[in-house]
Amino acid sequence: MFCSFMVGCDPQTDYKMLVNNRSYYEIQINQKVIISPGNEKPIYEYHGMGGPGSNDKCEAGPGGIGAININIPSNPELKVVKDLSDMNNWTYSKEGNGWKGYKARCYTTITNADIVPK
Repeated sequence: MFCSFMVGCDPQTDYKMLVNNRSYYEIQINQKVIISPGNEKPIYEYHGMGGPGSNDKCEAGPGGIGAININIPSNPELKVVKDLSDMNNWTYSKEGNGWKGYKARCYTTITNADIVPK
């Protein structure tokens, strides 16, 4: 990272939004990311200066993921009722500092209680 003495700079941010699948079902998010039961995967990542995750809240950033669609590929009669587009359903964590940069994460969990018949 290059910064001049008199001019500040934004620290590097390594940011991920991670979904933890604690349900009995394989879930698919935005027709791209498939998460098996008991696993966790990122659905959005950002690596760069400043950007999403650097301001102590969960967000997808400009041009980010937009609407988050979840389905259960093995059973189309079921749906996930947890709204992952609602940032209140995410937990934020950040470690690091302004000199070394930040590792920011937003976590959410899908459980069997979040899956209901359509």
